[in-house]
Parts: sequence; C-alpha cells; structure tokens
Amino acid sequence: MRKVATHDDDTLRARHVDAMGRELGSTYHSLASDLSWLYVRWNIHRQLFGHSRERHETLSRTAPRLFYVLQRLLWEDILLGIARMTDSPKSAGRSNLSVRALPAMIDEDSLRAELEAAVLRAVNDSDFARHWRHRLIAHRDLEIALGAEAEPLPTADVRAAETALRALCDVLNLLSVSYAQPPIAYELVDFGDGGVDDLIDYLNKGLDGIDGQEP
Repeated sequence: MRKVATHDDDTLRARHVDAMGRELGSTYHSLASDLSWLYVRWNIHRQLFGHSRERHETLSRTAPRLFYVLQRLLWEDILLGIARMTDSPKSAGRSNLSVRALPAMIDEDSLRAELEAAVLRAVNDSDFARHWRHRLIAHRDLEIALGAEAEPLPTADVRAAETALRALCDVLNLLSVSYAQPPIAYELVDFGDGGVDDLIDYLNKGLDGIDGQEP
C-alpha cells in the first residue's frame, strides 16, 4: 500500500482536482502521495540508523546482519524514489509521474515561471540520486563493479538526501499554496503505531532480559 494519508484518499484527490483542474490536480495528488510515502521510508531510515549511539548499539547487539541489509535496502530505495520524482516527463515513449511535468500544466505565466525555478532546483539537487540509480542501483557500471578506474559517483549522504527531499517539498507546497490548498509538512508524515520506537523498545527489553540472566 503506497498511499499515506490521514483523509480518505478519494476525497482528498477530488479536493485537489476541484482546486487545480483534472490534469494538474490528479498529478499533484499522486506526487504528494508518493512524496509522503517516500518520507515514511526516510523517517524509518533516520529513526533506525541516524538516531543515537545507543540505538546503534541495540541494533548491533540483536541482529546486525539483518539491520545492515535493511539499512542498505532502505537507502537505495530512497535514492530511487528521489530519482523517480525528478525523472524526465517522458521516457521510452511513455509518460512518467514527475515534478518536471508540472510547469507545462500551468497557464498563469508568473506561477509557471516560479514553478519552473523550483522544479529546476529539485532536479539539480536530485542529480546525485539519478547518477547512483543509473550506475549502481538500477544498472551496474562495469568499471565500478570490476574496481577499475571510473568516473567517481557524486556524494550520496544524509545531507544530500535531505536537500533533495526539501526541494521536492518546496515544489509541491508552492503549487498547493498557489491554489489555496494547505501546505503539507511531509517531514512529519508518520505511519502510526507499531513503528521504530516500538521495535527498539521490544529489542531493549529482550536485551535486558538476556543481561539479567547472565551470571
């Protein structure tokens, strides 16, 4: 299930279509849903692997290999998500869901120009993710795989991902506010109970039990 929303999704989509028109409203709504879901994965990644030294020790003491794989999978999935949202509007003869398609749907000149600038910033800030997707995640650059001299990949770290995600938020919130819709605090999107804090609590209780049994 990809949609993350506190409202009924059909009702929310209808509201966006009413405010922005069918093409723009539907596209905006789908992008907002994708960005919300992307932030869910991002927040899980940060809560698990960027929280504290104590949390890192908990993961290392329980299932280090499992959490290593999970960290890598989440990170690669986040990069793929960032790259997808800033893809070309069309590839291989098919249309893509991308923020780059939004400006062409705007009739008002000043808003279209402002949106184009915001989209360009998002595309530039996301460029590192597309490089990683093309050369390491979706495809496997032979020179990198063989350890030969190769053009180095751009830095892909927490700061780069946060910058790209914020730029995507700016694009969609510029559009929503321009059509009298409330901005979304994407960074606060949460998937509810049964999250990372609950997992860590159970893991720590298990470790406490083991420590209490040790002579």
